[in-house]
This record gives sequence, structure tokens and C-alpha cells, in this order.
Amino acid sequence: MTPAARRIAPAEVPGLAARRIATDILENVLRRQRPLDGELDADAHPGLAALADRDRALVRKLVATVLRRLGTLRHLLGVFLESGFPTDAPRVETVLMIGAAQVLFLDVPDHAAVDLSVRLVQADRRAARFPGLINAVLRRVTQEGPALLADLDTAALDTPAWLFERWRRNFGADTALMSSDDIVSIIKHHTSGRGADHVFEAVGIPSVQEKALECVRPGGTLTLAGLSPMGSCTNFPSALLTRQEKTIKGSYYGTVHAPRDFPMLLDLYKSGKLNLDDMITRRYTLDQVNEAYRAMAAGGLARGVIVL
Repeated sequence: MTPAARRIAPAEVPGLAARRIATDILENVLRRQRPLDGELDADAHPGLAALADRDRALVRKLVATVLRRLGTLRHLLGVFLESGFPTDAPRVETVLMIGAAQVLFLDVPDHAAVDLSVRLVQADRRAARFPGLINAVLRRVTQEGPALLADLDTAALDTPAWLFERWRRNFGADTALMSSDDIVSIIKHHTSGRGADHVFEAVGIPSVQEKALECVRPGGTLTLAGLSPMGSCTNFPSALLTRQEKTIKGSYYGTVHAPRDFPMLLDLYKSGKLNLDDMITRRYTLDQVNEAYRAMAAGGLARGVIVL
């Protein structure tokens, strides 16, 4: 081998960079309590902009799936970890969650999910001694995870207790449905097979937007109120839209006209016809603003209000 050939760095394993960046983003959101929107910005992670479109989409999908299934993933992994997650290598938990999410919820071959997860910890200084643990736990997830998952109440695990109770109190246990992989069939079951007349998507995740359209009946309307990351794309089937005459529309802040609508909303609130109190999780003083942002980034509240 010539000296020039020895200086050529080996090509990185396909998909590893996307999973490494997804791991970094989850670490920042879950442990450093940074806002997710900022972490998905290319300026926050220069490597994100360098990825191919397909890998950037994978990063977002991995992050969204782990955050959406956080309670379920932690519960299942806890079943396979007698001593819990290593406290001196927090990245191990994040890598295990990403690996398990791929095995249980994403269309990723089991061997690829396990292998790439092992490579992730091997590249981390504090987690480098745990590849055997990663391999053993994720192989148990591939073998036993689906059966365990089928017996879990994932809606309760993945929803903060205070939020789930509020939904039950305000909407009733029979009509407050949690999103799941079979949400389309659940919606159609409750609508005699038709689908919903109106569906509102308020998260801004392309995969959720696509699923929301499936819940709409022929001739119905999907309203997109959530803001997707700039540069992201949502795949809506044009033939289905035409044949079933479904409508997709956007709603930016509810198409509100503040001088006209805010006084009306205040009057409705004062008269007891508009429940705003239950939308407020906690009130903060101005000097608690940093605490409020940390709670919001960690998913600890639905709406925080700063009282001036």
C-alpha cells in the first residue's frame, strides 16, 4: 500500500452519521432541556445540513419516534436491565432507545438497528465499554419486545399523567383517543367506517400529517396548524386527493385577526363559555422565565404563562 493510500480515511458506515446526530439531538433535548425546534435547525448541528435528504428525514423520524414513545421505550428497556441504565454513561440510554425504536416502530432491519447502535457507543468515550450490553439488550428487544409491547397500555405510558387526566376530565374516556399506529382504524371504527369530517394536525411532523390525511373521510378536510421544520416535505398522494375530493388547508395561528378576535375570545372567557384555565399548566413570574423555558423544553407543561 502506498503512503497516499494509507492516508485515505475509511468510508463511514451508511446511516451511522444520521443516528449519531439523532443521538446528539435527543441528548440535548432530554438531558440539557434544549428546545427541539432549535436542535433541528441546521445551524445547531452543521452535520445535519451535510446529510443527504433521506438521512435528514431519518434523523427527524428517529428523534420524533423516541420522544413520542419515550415512556414505552423506557419501560420496555427497564424490563431487560436488572440494574437500570448506567449512571456514568448516559448516552447508553439514548442509544438503546434509538435502537429499540427502530426495532419496534420503524421499518429498519433488526440486524442493522443492533449493529449501528453498538457502533454508536463504541465511538463514545464514556459508553465505549458497553457494546456488549447494547448488543444483548437490543437482541432481547428483537426477540421479546413485540410480545411485551402488545400487552402494554402505551397511551398511558407515553402521556404525562396530568395531561391524560385532563383529557379524560374534559373530553371523557371514550372520546379522548391517543395517537397510535392503528389510529386510522380507530377513527374509522368511531365513525362507522367513514373517517372524520374534519381533522386538525397541530404537531408539524410530516409523518403525522400523512397519517392525519388517512383519517379524513372522502370529501372531508385536513387542517394543518402545526409548523413543520423548514425544508421538510410531506408526501400526500395526489391521486387519492383527487378521487376522494379531500381538502388540505393551512391555519397559521388559527387565521386570527387580533384586533377583532381577541376581544371576542376574552368576552367568551369572562362569560364562562371558553375554558382557558385548563390550558394553563403553571404560572411563572418574570424572574422564573428560564425555569419556564426548561419545563417547556422537557415536555413538562402544555402551556406556561408568565405573569407580568
